[in-house]
This record gives sequence, structure tokens and C-alpha cells, in this order.
Amino acid sequence: MKKFKALVSMLAIAAMLTLLPGSNSLTASAAGNTYAVKCIDGKWYYQAGSTYDDSILPHREIYYLLTEDLKEGDAVVVYNDEDNAPMLDLGSVRIGNLTIPQNNKFTMVTAGSYDLCYVLGGSICSITGPVQNAYVYDYPNPATCSFRSNVSNLEVLANTTDGLHLNLGCSGTVRHLYAHAEGKTYYDLYGFAADTLSFENGALKDPWRFSTTPSAEDLAMQAELEAGNQTQQTEEPAPTQTPAPQNPNNSDDDLYDDVPKTGYSVPYLHVYLWLFCTAMVCFLGSRIVKRISAK
Repeated sequence: MKKFKALVSMLAIAAMLTLLPGSNSLTASAAGNTYAVKCIDGKWYYQAGSTYDDSILPHREIYYLLTEDLKEGDAVVVYNDEDNAPMLDLGSVRIGNLTIPQNNKFTMVTAGSYDLCYVLGGSICSITGPVQNAYVYDYPNPATCSFRSNVSNLEVLANTTDGLHLNLGCSGTVRHLYAHAEGKTYYDLYGFAADTLSFENGALKDPWRFSTTPSAEDLAMQAELEAGNQTQQTEEPAPTQTPAPQNPNNSDDDLYDDVPKTGYSVPYLHVYLWLFCTAMVCFLGSRIVKRISAK
């Protein structure tokens, strides 16, 4: 009888371990976390998610983002409607996706590096830290952007074919520049040395100085970047390369449909299943033990 009771107990324990939360695949998570950062009265604050709600009080200071929450590969959306905002220093972390929304006032951001950087139309910004893939929008209003470090791939997107209008510069090197609108290519050039890429009112300075064909080094670097992007996409979902809408009248909320969101789980479902199944195993085990004891 004691051996039988021990067997029933072992079976019950095994069933509970099998049904423990985390042993199933009910959790659906997304690539990293997304944080909205905003300058308010000359100080930076943040919230989880891609939009900033001013009505949520108290505002959480950026110190806690840097010391507690921000991790490698997270996404950051930076809002600023103040004229004299201080630099947003994100430390040495690698940012998976940095987005500067439409019509931001002059915003300075520095970080360890950026996988993706989106500067939407009408924004004015300065970005410090190497960028793998940068996308600068010339619509609905032209952006003004200065990259202070190297950029591997720099893409300029226009909405019409009536020319470019943005102001854009890079203090570092740029491996590949691709400026285009639907059905038209303005520039497709390679091999920008440090501090040579400069757009003024949409005109690229001295385009004849740069190559129209990639070098062997450019091709090798491109293959390495593509391999890294494929690995990242396999491990975790990422936004499309050009997530901004083609319709310049879209709202700010529409701009971030493809920004990585915080991971979510099916709320408490696995907990309910675990408790229910555990209770059933214990109940059936006790009934069997009682019947055998009665005999």
C-alpha cells in the first residue's frame, strides 16, 4: 500500500512539472521592448510603448530607463516639441530601432549604435553613434538631419518625382547612398569618405566624386549586413525596411504600426490550466488511494 501511495504521488508530481507555466508555447513575444521618450520642461521622460501619453502621471525620469529598463536591441521613439531640448544620451547600448517622428523640433540623440534609424519628414535632428541602416524622409515636409558617425546604408525617400528638398549631412563615412521616389532614382552612389556627404535643399554636393558601382569591400560588407539581418529576422520579428506610410496625411499612430512592440503573453491562461490539471490529478489520486484503503 505504501509503495502504491508513493507511485501515485510521483505521478502527480510528474503531471504538475509537465504543466508548469513556461513548459508550453502559449507565450507570444515580439522583438525587444519599445519605449517612447519625450522632452518636458527641459527634461527627458519615458513610457513603455511607441506613443507618449502626457496624462499619465507622474512622468518617469530617463534615469530609470537607462539604469533599469533599456536593453540591447530595444526600440526608442523620441518626441520633442521644445526649442532647447538637451541631448538625449542613451549610453553605450545598441538601439534596435530609433525613430524620430514627424515635425520634431531639434533633437540630439547619442547611443552606442543603431541597427535601424528612421527620421520622418519635417524633423530636425542630430544622431551620434554608428548606424547600419538609416532612412530619412523628404515628405510630407523635408527632414533636416546630421549623422555624426559612420552610416553603412543611407536611404532617402521622397514622395513625388519633383526633386529632393531635404538638408542632410554625415560627419562619418557612408558606404551606400540611395535617394529615390517611386519610379525614379536620384542618387545611387558608393564610397563616401568622412565628412563628404552633404545635401543642401535636396542637392547633393559634388556627386561626381563618388562611385556608381560598389567596390569588392562594399559587396562583402553588404553580404555581411544581409546575413546579420536574416539571422535577426529568424530569431525575432523586425519591422520592414521602409515602414513609414506612402500617404503623408497619415496620423502619427499609423507611423508606428511596424515599430517593435513590447512582448505580450496570453493573460494567465497557462496559470489557469496548470491549477485545474493539478487539482484534477490530486483529486483522482486521492480517490484511488481511498478505494484501495477501503478494500
